[in-house]
Amino acid sequence: VQLSQELRDTLLNRFGLQSAEADRLTCLEQQSHFAGRPVTRLRIYDSNLLNGDRSLIAKYDDLDAQEQAIVFEGHVEKDGGMDLMDRRPQSPLAPAA
Repeated sequence: VQLSQELRDTLLNRFGLQSAEADRLTCLEQQSHFAGRPVTRLRIYDSNLLNGDRSLIAKYDDLDAQEQAIVFEGHVEKDGGMDLMDRRPQSPLAPAA
């Protein structure tokens, strides 16, 4: 799923991503609970960091075996509050393919 404008803005402003970097990212979501509250869990990944067939990544859990590709992870509260963790390696995102 393409990044929402709000999520994109958060990545640009809070984490200092460049627009071209954000363009390469994809977000997968899963409904869940956090501390007893309903939330939407997010995994934001760079498809250039995937091993093997990119078409095999269709849902949130598909990234369990491709954790190296996850660059941000967190959740969105029902009220819109967002908690994201930066999981990028120390080096920049992989170059575009």
